[in-house]
Amino acid sequence: RDPRTGEVKVEFPPDVKTYWFHHRCHRSKATKNFLLPSRTGIEFVDFRKQSWDINHWVRGGCIYGIMPANGLTYTPPHSCACYMETKLIGFNALAGAKQRSPLSEAAKQAPRLVKGPAYDMPLAAPGVATDWATYRHDPVRSGSTTATVGTKLTKAWETELKGRLTPPVIVGDLACVAAVDAHAVYGLDANTGEVRWRFTAGGRVDSPPTLHRGRAVFGSADGWVYCLRASDGALCWRFRGAPGDRLLPTYEQLESAWPVSGSVLVQNDAAHFVAGRSVFLDKGMRLCRVDVKTGRLTGETILDETIGDTDRNLQELVQTLNMPVGLPDVLSSDGKSIYMRSQRLTLEGKIETPTPQPMEPAKLAGAQEGDDRHLFCPNGFLDGDWLHRSYWLFGRRYSSGCNWYHRAGQFTPAGRILSFNETSVYGFGRRPEYFEWSVPMEYHVFASDRDPELTGPKAGLVPGAVSVAKTESLNPKGIPLTVSAWAMLRKDKGAILARGGSSHGYGILIAESAPIFVLRLNNKPVRVTGPALEKNTWVHLAGVLDKDKKARLYVNGKQVGEAQAPSFVTADPNEAMQLGIDAGSPLGNYKKGTLLDGVVDEVRIYHRALTVEEIAVLATSAEGPPEDLVLRYSFDGGKANDLSGNNNHGTVDCSQTPGRFGAAMSFGKPLTDRKGLPVLRPKVKFTHRWSQTPPIYGRALVNAADALFVAGPPDVVDEEEAYQRPHDQDIKEKL
Repeated sequence: RDPRTGEVKVEFPPDVKTYWFHHRCHRSKATKNFLLPSRTGIEFVDFRKQSWDINHWVRGGCIYGIMPANGLTYTPPHSCACYMETKLIGFNALAGAKQRSPLSEAAKQAPRLVKGPAYDMPLAAPGVATDWATYRHDPVRSGSTTATVGTKLTKAWETELKGRLTPPVIVGDLACVAAVDAHAVYGLDANTGEVRWRFTAGGRVDSPPTLHRGRAVFGSADGWVYCLRASDGALCWRFRGAPGDRLLPTYEQLESAWPVSGSVLVQNDAAHFVAGRSVFLDKGMRLCRVDVKTGRLTGETILDETIGDTDRNLQELVQTLNMPVGLPDVLSSDGKSIYMRSQRLTLEGKIETPTPQPMEPAKLAGAQEGDDRHLFCPNGFLDGDWLHRSYWLFGRRYSSGCNWYHRAGQFTPAGRILSFNETSVYGFGRRPEYFEWSVPMEYHVFASDRDPELTGPKAGLVPGAVSVAKTESLNPKGIPLTVSAWAMLRKDKGAILARGGSSHGYGILIAESAPIFVLRLNNKPVRVTGPALEKNTWVHLAGVLDKDKKARLYVNGKQVGEAQAPSFVTADPNEAMQLGIDAGSPLGNYKKGTLLDGVVDEVRIYHRALTVEEIAVLATSAEGPPEDLVLRYSFDGGKANDLSGNNNHGTVDCSQTPGRFGAAMSFGKPLTDRKGLPVLRPKVKFTHRWSQTPPIYGRALVNAADALFVAGPPDVVDEEEAYQRPHDQDIKEKL
C-alpha cells in the first residue's frame, strides 16, 4: 500500500502450497527488497517478483522476532517445540547463499585424508562385550551393560581435568574423556587415573571418542575426524568430513561450517559420521563412511533440502508442525540400519523414506511400533538444557508442536534419560500425571517393557473428552453447515463441541452461562451469542451457517441471534474435534479454561443449513432429517458410535450418565483428594513395571546386569507443595 493514501499497489497470493500456522508471536519485518512475515518460520516475500520463499526450519524468538541487518538475518533463541528435529536453535546470523564466497579451488583440491606418524599401526583384536567403548556403551546407545557391578561403591581414584568434560569411555585399562572447550582428548590409566596422554584437535570435541581395536576415533567442531593410537595418543590419520575449511564464530570460538560430533559410530571397522549443521545450510550435510584402518572414504551421502534425487524441497513434506529430520546428531545403529534422531538410513547412508512422512500429529505420536524402534531424542542426544517440551524416547516417531509435544511419550517409554536392554527400558523422567501441560514437574525412576501393551487408544485421545479424528467426510471447507446438541450445564463455561482452532473451525461454546456459536475464518472469529442458560436444565442448542453465509444460533428451536460471516470455513481445519473441551489452539477467547462441566446428548453435524422447521424437530425429539448428516452421537451404551453411517466414531474418556434421550456423556467432574485438589490422572497409555521417587535429579543413568545406577544433584524442592504455597518463606528459601 501507499503509506500516504492507503492505495493498494501490489496484491498477490502465495505461490507455494504449505502449512500456514498463526503468525509467530512477534511483528513482521521488512527490507527494501523483501517483506519478512513469520507465518510459520521466516518467509521472504519478493513483492517485485511476487514470489514467496518459505523457511519453516528457522524462526525468531517470542516478542522480538528476527532482525534483518548488515545483509544478514539474525534469529534469537526461542522455546518453540515446532519442527523439533529440523529447526535451528540458539542465536544465529544467516546470510543468503549467494552472499557467501565460494570455496577456492585450492580449498576444494586440498586432501581430505592426512596421514599421521602412527598410520601403519595394524588394528588390534576386537574388544569384549563388557567394554564401554563408545558413547552410551554400544552402537545402539543403550546405556546398558551385561557386566556385574556391585552396589557398594567407593572412590578408587580422582583426577582433576579442567573445563567441561564428556562422559568417559573405557576399554581394558584405558579410559578416554574429552575436555569439550579445550579441544582435548585425554587417555588415562583406568586403574589409577594417571594421565597417559593428551591430544589437541582443531575444535571442540563435544562427546567421547569411540575406542575400536586399539584406536580412538572422534570428530571435532573443526570439521575433521581424528584416529589416534589408543596406547599413546599418536595420530594415525585425520579425515576432513567438511567439504572445505570455512570457519565461523560459534559460542566464542571458531568452528567449521560443517562440524562433526565427537562420538562417531563405528561398526564393521567403518566409522560413520555427519558433518554439517542443517540440511538447509551451506549446501547441506555430509554423511561419511570411512575405513578405520586407512582413513579412506568408502561412502558419502549429501543430506540437503531436496527429497531424494528430485529437485522437490523437503518442506513439501511438512504436515502441521512436523517435517523430516534436518539436523545432525550422534548416530546410532542396530546393525540393520543407521539412525539420526528419528530418521532411518541404510547402512550405506541412504535415506529411502524421509522421516517423518506427512501424518496427522496425534496419529504420528502413536506410530511407535515397528522394526525401527530405537532410542533417540528429537533435540539431540547431546542437548542438556532439559527443554520442557522435549525428552528421550524408545520408539519411532516424535510429534512436534505445543499441542502435541507430549503425545509420543504417552505411547512408548520416555524420560529425561533412558537406558535399555533386550527386554526392558529404564528411565528417569516426569511422572505420568505431570507429562502434559503441568507447572509442577515431579520425577520418577521407572522400568517399562520395550514394547509396552497400551491400555488405551493409540492416538487421538484427549483426556476428559470425546475425541473425534479428522476425516474427509467431516471437512467443512466452503459449505453451509449445522451443528446441534442437547446440553445441561453445571458450571458457566466450557466447550460443548470444538472443531479446528485459531485459524479455521467452528463450534458451540459456553461463556458466563451464555451459548456461543463460533466460526474461525482465516484466523478471524465470527460469534453469535445467546442469552444465559439456566443450570441443571436441559436445553437444545444449534448453530447454522447458511448459503448466504449468515451465522445463526438457536436455543430450544428459536433463533436468538445472527451475524454475517465473510465466508464459509476456508480450509479443512488441521485440528481434530473434541466434545467437552477445546484441547487444541483456541477456537474461542477463553479466560477460565475450556473444560465443560455438564452433560451433552444427541450431537449432530450436517453439511447443509437446516431449516427452522427441521431445527424445531431436533429441539423436541431424538429424531432428525438424515440428509447430509455427517455425524450423530446418541451416546447409548456409553460409546460415541457414529449413527450417520460415515464411521466418524469418537474415542471416549469421560463417563456415561442418563441423558435427555437414553444415555449421555458427563464432562468435567474431576476426582479430588482429601484437600479438595484435583487428582491428576496418568497421561500415558501403558503401565510402568515399577516406579520409584528418587531423592535426586537424574543426570546419568546406567543399567548393569542386576542393578540400575542413577546419579545427579539432590532434589531439594517438593514442586507440588511449592506450586500450592509459592509465597511462603520456607518455600522461597528452598528455591
